[in-house]
Order: sequence, then structure tokens, then C-alpha cells
Amino acid sequence: MRTIWRDCKAWSDNGLPMSTTNNEACKLYDASLTQSYGMYNEPSVGGLENCVKQMLTADPDFVMGNVLNHNMQLGGCEKPLHLNPELQKKIAQLKSLKEKVKAITEREERHINATCLFAQGKRYEAIQAWEDILIDYPTDMMAARQCFLGMINLGLQQENKDIMTRILPHFSLETPGYSTILGWQAFCLEENNYYDLAEKVAKKSLELERHETYASHTLSHVYLMQGMHDKGINFMLSTESDWN
Repeated sequence: MRTIWRDCKAWSDNGLPMSTTNNEACKLYDASLTQSYGMYNEPSVGGLENCVKQMLTADPDFVMGNVLNHNMQLGGCEKPLHLNPELQKKIAQLKSLKEKVKAITEREERHINATCLFAQGKRYEAIQAWEDILIDYPTDMMAARQCFLGMINLGLQQENKDIMTRILPHFSLETPGYSTILGWQAFCLEENNYYDLAEKVAKKSLELERHETYASHTLSHVYLMQGMHDKGINFMLSTESDWN
């Protein structure tokens, strides 16, 4: 996985400008987001939890940092918003950034709106909002993460495949998150019974980054669903140090 993180200019050069001018916050956001979609802890930044804390310390009003922090805490078994004073407080703080941060970007506002929908339990509407962001910003890994995981939770396999297939052409070897998008697309292909193509895409993802969790997950599914148990066992045992 990467250990060189993007500052404010690099994010802007990638077509994803931030309202913050704090380079440290931008770099820690990159590190936090990468760990969250990569499903691992990066030792060089002290792991995901520590990285998020440092990011919000560097800039407490950092819009995308707050969006990421809230979304990592949502989607589980939390109480509904109207019965959850703590969650109400968090969402109110997030909404306040739209007025507080004068240089807030249109993309950041859309992320806040999507997160608020998600917090209200309007998960399909939230996913649609993130999907709309991907239409204009197809390499936005925050939006891609939320769409991918949200679609899985709602059981929308075909829609998930369509989103990943649509944004993939916008990625290249130089685009952060490329191997992860390949792994996610492979999983979506497997869930739609395209086993041969899923295996091919998952292997491509692992060639680029052997620690891609969903690519390994996909191959185990592919072998299981086709009754290739020996092949699946051998794969899992031989790659245990990559995914454990």
C-alpha cells in the first residue's frame, strides 16, 4: 500500500480540491481514507484510528476529514437519529461546516448532504447522492467507498457492478485506489455470477497490490461457488500473510 500522501496541491491536481489549506490534514486524510478502503492499519501513521485523530487535530473544521470520520461510525446498529442525541450532535456539527467553512467546495457540500441522509436512515437516497458525486468526480474514493459498501448492505449486486464498471475507466496505474477499485469490481462480478471474469480481475488487482482484501475475498468466493475447494484452500493458505 502507499505511504506517500497527497497535500492540498496534489488533491487539486487530481481534480479533487479541498477547502482546507492545511497540508498536514490533507495528507492524513489521504492516509486515513486509504486505510479505510484498504481495510488495514498503516504503521507509519500509527494506524487508522490514530491517523483520524491527528487529521482532525490538524484541522478540526476539515470538511472531508469530518465526512470520513462520521461515515466510518455510521451504518451499524446505532440508534435512529431521532432517538440518538449523540448522533444528532455530530450531524449538527457536520452541517454547521457548510456555513462555517467559507471556501467549502460544491463536492464537499454534496458529501455532507449524503452523510446526513445516511444518518437519517435514508440509505438508498444517500447512496444515490454518492453515485451522483461519482458521475462528476469518478476517482473520488470516499464516494466510491460509500457506494460499494452501501450497495452490499442493501443487497444491490447489479447496481454495485454497474457503478464500479462505470468508474473503472477513469483509473490508471497512477491513480490512487486503482487496485482497490479492481478488487471491488471483481467482487461485484462474482456476486453477479461472472466467475471467470471475476477471477481475472481479482488476480489483476492482487498483481498490483497483494494485500487487496476484497480481491482475495473474491477469489475465495469464485472457487467456492464453482466447487473448486482444493484450489480455494491452496489459495487461502498460500496467501495467508497477505490478508490476515
